[in-house]
Amino acid sequence: MTTDLIIRCEQPDEAAAIAATVAAAFGRETEAALVTALRDQDGLTVSLAAALDGMIVGHVALSPVAVGGRSGDGHWLGLGPLAVQPALQRQGIGRRLVDEAVAAAAASGAGTVFVLGKSSYYGALGFDAAADFGWRCVYDVPPAAFRVKRLGESGKWPPPGTVTYHNAFAAL
Repeated sequence: MTTDLIIRCEQPDEAAAIAATVAAAFGRETEAALVTALRDQDGLTVSLAAALDGMIVGHVALSPVAVGGRSGDGHWLGLGPLAVQPALQRQGIGRRLVDEAVAAAAASGAGTVFVLGKSSYYGALGFDAAADFGWRCVYDVPPAAFRVKRLGESGKWPPPGTVTYHNAFAAL
């Protein structure tokens, strides 16, 4: 079924369909409102939609993060939320969205992509424990849940420190 899946940049007229998909995936409106706030505040560095038969069935966002109070000028990114319609979960759509988002980040010259989520899922996608490199999440979460994918050369990686997400995340 997912062989006809298309992963692409979101289109200007897809905000409502993306919000509906994100809300369905999380079972609440909070994360959908976050994506809307990121979009409204020009905080979506990467916004990819998964389309199947012309319908939006998944979405992933990348937004800028700061480390130790320093901006990475778009080179340090946070992944999330990642959403797939519940009926289509566990079919590889999320993995494809993450892979494409990381590839887009790498192509733009980003040095790191941070994510807060299930360690077994993101670990299988090549994200390492951020604490192993001296990065901590601003939120009080188990260290194993805060992950990082280092891209390119170490000169693009932030120094050790606390990672803070875009201001739109404050509403969570």
